[in-house]
Amino acid sequence: MPCTHIVCSCGCVGGLGCAALDKLEEEGVVPFDFVFIDADKANYLNYFERLLRSPRKLLSPRALICVDNTLWYSRVLPENAAPDSTTREIREFNTRVAADPRVEVVMIPIRDGLTLIRLRP
Repeated sequence: MPCTHIVCSCGCVGGLGCAALDKLEEEGVVPFDFVFIDADKANYLNYFERLLRSPRKLLSPRALICVDNTLWYSRVLPENAAPDSTTREIREFNTRVAADPRVEVVMIPIRDGLTLIRLRP
């Protein structure tokens, strides 16, 4: 039996992450069910916080956030004694998201690492 109550809307938003999120929020875009972050690594944490702190709820309660490159060529591992700034930013992102009580997190160790994040019920 076909389901006729489901509305499918898919799109790709380009541009600077937080500015694009601001614009989408101003336009009253419906909450996202899926967000893929693969932008400038230094702002991963800013994008994450912006999505979760949105006054107009940019995320639906069932949303899934996927963040790419969270293993960063294995550079985020503790034995990498002299990390560059990007590695430090991704380490900080991984640490903060893993400790955040608002979300559940799984890191999939394929290729360069993919982190899946969902809001806690």
